[in-house]
Amino acid sequence: MLMNTNKIISRLIIIGILVYIGFWLIFILLWKISHQDIDNVEVSGVLYNEKIKPIPNKILFIENSTYDDWEDIEEYKTREIITVITNKEGKFNVKLSKSAFISINTIDKNGDTITLKSEDIGRQKLNFELKINEYKKIGAYRFR
Repeated sequence: MLMNTNKIISRLIIIGILVYIGFWLIFILLWKISHQDIDNVEVSGVLYNEKIKPIPNKILFIENSTYDDWEDIEEYKTREIITVITNKEGKFNVKLSKSAFISINTIDKNGDTITLKSEDIGRQKLNFELKINEYKKIGAYRFR
């Protein structure tokens, strides 16, 4: 009877170890898959003000980051900034040869940088509706 109990405990320990190893293998595989560049990415969208009216001729800075076959998947190898100007309907569009992460930024009327959107790239086509709130800056405070 004691021998059967020892066999059961030994088998449970082995099963537990295999499940633990399997969990980490799946985690590493998913981590590696999710940290890759996506080829031929198209980023587009419309920029609106706080009244939901399109903002024409606004300069946007799209920071594009890639792994570029970098060995260290926790850091991006390359970063480039692409300047885009919205059209008269507030729309913008940019095509990237590859991307892993983008950040869309602009400068407000006070000269401050505003990040409108930051996103990991998981697909080839990204379309955003971005809203920018312009504030009146008084000293260190901002009021609407």
